[in-house]
Amino acid sequence: MIKALRDTVMSAGGVANLIVHVPELWTELSDSYVTNLTQEELFALAALAQEIPRENIRSAVINQFYTTPQTNPNGDQVVILNYSAFRGLLQEVFGENQTLNTSDLRDRANAETANIVVYNNTTTQGLATQTRDWLTSRSVTISAVGNMPEPDDSAVTVIRDYTGNPYTARYLAQLLGLPEDRIQVASDGLTSADVMVVVGSDIQPLLSGQ
Repeated sequence: MIKALRDTVMSAGGVANLIVHVPELWTELSDSYVTNLTQEELFALAALAQEIPRENIRSAVINQFYTTPQTNPNGDQVVILNYSAFRGLLQEVFGENQTLNTSDLRDRANAETANIVVYNNTTTQGLATQTRDWLTSRSVTISAVGNMPEPDDSAVTVIRDYTGNPYTARYLAQLLGLPEDRIQVASDGLTSADVMVVVGSDIQPLLSGQ
């Protein structure tokens, strides 16, 4: 609702034009929200939002990575929120937006006590085991290694976070020299672990010390 009001402010040319649209939005979106705010309070928040620079606004989408489609007993198609994965999204949007040094990031990762596995997504034999050994030598506990069901010989190593462990994922990315856009929120059912390192061929120079 707040976003709709803010978008109306921006597109309609300001607060003055918003006044005309508030009752319309209030009625049109009435089936899409539950709130104890009055129209006047929503209007005040929308006006305040207009003063916030866009670069200071964080946003995210609750998409298929955070929900599970189901059909309820009445035959209605609904989506169920995956609370474990959603915790990571909440941290991303509402948590600290800062660059942590390796020591701080390791401490926060350890506090998450995530179960980590390594899977090989290439046709190079033993790459997951080598990666496990490399991480173990850096005091990262790996509970298991395996192969992707259908390895596509990917050149790209990614980190999949299944249960909302943002610091563990970020710490692994930092250790492996990966940009944070290689971190993915996942719900593919390939593992019951919390975090999976999906190894691509680009990991080989790191493992060989290049």
